[in-house]
Amino acid sequence: MEVCLSAPPQARSVDHNGSASNIRASATYALAWSAMAKRKAFVAYGVRVGRHPGVYSTWDQCKAQVEGYARAQFKGFATTEEAEAYVQGHSPAKKQRVDAAIPNTQGIDGRAAIIVYTDGSTLGNGRDHPSAGYGVYWADPAHHYLNRAERLWQGEQTNNRAELMAILTAIKLHPDKSRPLQICTDSLYAIQCLQTWMPKWKERGWKTLLNQDVKNRDLLESIEAAMNTCRYRPSFTHIRGHAGHHGNEMADQLANQGARITHT
Repeated sequence: MEVCLSAPPQARSVDHNGSASNIRASATYALAWSAMAKRKAFVAYGVRVGRHPGVYSTWDQCKAQVEGYARAQFKGFATTEEAEAYVQGHSPAKKQRVDAAIPNTQGIDGRAAIIVYTDGSTLGNGRDHPSAGYGVYWADPAHHYLNRAERLWQGEQTNNRAELMAILTAIKLHPDKSRPLQICTDSLYAIQCLQTWMPKWKERGWKTLLNQDVKNRDLLESIEAAMNTCRYRPSFTHIRGHAGHHGNEMADQLANQGARITHT
């Protein structure tokens, strides 16, 4: 989730020349600094315009790049990946509401896309022994035999990992790889990983801008390999979770069922 750390517009352009208006703006800016310094939830800070644009892991590092810098642009984020996207000029995808009839179901050559909903769930998140699961729900009743409710057995028990595993499973289960596959998910993380961030990560040897190992690399590489087996590269549609959309609700139920599985 992105949280804006920019000071108000009138403060962001302060040139600190001592005028009364700039002193007032500086005071407003100081309030922004104070609020930012107190925030504990930010994992990374993105500096788009500053002394040295980049991603920083602490507020003090970020502050050193933007304090006193005219028209600085900077934000705090809950994930390093979002901070990277911001610095590179990509705004995190905005959530879009999708109606019951999913648009763009026609693929190349007029072939109708097969629609699938995926979701991940983690029970006991933040506790000692969380359990994650994932769900796959196919829109066409003829494909319901492919619906899945599975436990995430390998790796960290996180929601992001479960979301990616659901997508990987859907691609592997794709019943007709000669037709387009449209994957509907409420995970912006998964969509941005696969559509925006992966090329940059691969260029850097799967390192973030903070030179940290990219999380869930194994699943991301497996998804990419699975997509390459399809005649048409699967497309992704973001839908708002828990908004009453039948397909998403069904995938959510399946994911919760999967998270409750206690044996293989």
